[in-house]
Amino acid sequence: MDGVRLRQVLTNLVGNAIKFTETGGAHLAVTFEQEEEDNVLRFSVSDTGIGVPAEQRAKIFEEFVQADSSNGRRFDGFGLGLAISRRLVNAMGGEIGLTESPEAGSVFWVKLPLGKSLAPCGAAKPLAGKKIAILSDSDILSTALKHQLAESGADIVDAHVLAALQEMQCDLIILDAGWDGAAKIPDVSTLGMPACALLPPELREDLSLLRQKGIENYLTKPLRQKSLEKRILTALGELPQEVAMPEPALKEIGKHGLRVLLAEDNPVNALLAREFLRRRGHIVEHVTTGSAAVNACAENHYDLVVMDLHMPGLDGIEAARQIRAAENAAGSFQVPIFALTADALETGRKACRDAGMTGFLTKPVDPTDLEAILEVVAKQRAAA
Repeated sequence: MDGVRLRQVLTNLVGNAIKFTETGGAHLAVTFEQEEEDNVLRFSVSDTGIGVPAEQRAKIFEEFVQADSSNGRRFDGFGLGLAISRRLVNAMGGEIGLTESPEAGSVFWVKLPLGKSLAPCGAAKPLAGKKIAILSDSDILSTALKHQLAESGADIVDAHVLAALQEMQCDLIILDAGWDGAAKIPDVSTLGMPACALLPPELREDLSLLRQKGIENYLTKPLRQKSLEKRILTALGELPQEVAMPEPALKEIGKHGLRVLLAEDNPVNALLAREFLRRRGHIVEHVTTGSAAVNACAENHYDLVVMDLHMPGLDGIEAARQIRAAENAAGSFQVPIFALTADALETGRKACRDAGMTGFLTKPVDPTDLEAILEVVAKQRAAA
C-alpha cells in the first residue's frame, strides 16, 4: 500500500464530498474486513450532497464526466479527479466504486489489500472510562464524533436537548456551534461540568463569548483524532493548558512576507493553505476561478501563484497559459506558478510543464514541500 497515493485518493474523494454538499456534511469511515483469504482496508466517504443519478454511476470514473449537466457550471472538474483516483487505486491493486446512499447524497468507497499477515492491532484508549455527552443538530457530525470518541475508549451519551444533561453525570459536554458561531451555543455555566465547543476554524474569535457561557475549551473542525483526545484531556485537567502564541504583527508580515495569489475553489483546501501561508508571514490573496486568477495577475504583481488545476470555468492549465501569454506579450517578469494537483502521475505533471507552470504540489500538500518552494521564491526575490 502506497501512503502517498492513498492520501491523494482520499483527498480527492473527501474534497468532492465537501464541494458537492451545501447542507449536512461528509463522513470518512475506515474499516478492516476479511474477504475470502485476504485482509482488506475499506474507506467509505459518504455525504449529504447532490448525489449521482443511477444511470451515471457506471461511467462517473471516466475523465470529464459530469454527473448532472444542470450542475455543470457550479460543479466543474468532478470527473477528472475520480478518473485520477481510479488510476491510483488500480496501481495499488485495489478497487474503487460508488454505492447508493441510504439517505441523500453518495457513498464512494475504496478497498485496498493488506495481505494475509497484516491485521489491525489494539490501540491505546486514552479516554477509557470518560463519559462524554454530545449536543449537535447535525446527524452526520454526531455519527463521526461518536466513532472517534468510541475509538478512544469513551462512553458516549446522546443529549438532544440541554435539559437532558441536567440529570446526567457526565465528565464532559461537547457542544456543536454549527456554522452560526458561539451565539447558538447555550449557557452551560450552571451545569457544573466541563464543556468544550466545536467551532468552524473561522469562528475562533468567539472565544470570549464562550467563556461567558461557561465554556473554557474549544475544538475546530475538521476533528483530528489526536487533537480531539488531547483537548478533552486538557479540559478534564489531565493535561496542562497550552499557552497560545501571539500572532505576528501585521506590519511585520507586510515587511518581509511574499505576496501570494492562491487560486483554489475548494473552501477547505483554501482555508488550510491561507492559514499555512499567513502564519509564516506571507500576504495571501484568494480567488476561486481560473479567470479571476488571470485578471488578478494582469492587475497586480505577485511573488508566487499557487493554482488548483480543476476550477469552475477556466481551469488551472488554461489560466497558466493565458498568464504566460500576457507576460510574454508585455516582456514582463514571469511569476512562479505552482500547480495544486491530485494527479501524481507523469501525464499530469507534463501538462503542467507544457502550460508554462514552474512546478507542482501534490494534494494533500506536504508542508515541507511548500516550505521549500517559499524559501526558493524568497531567495529569488531578494536577489532580484
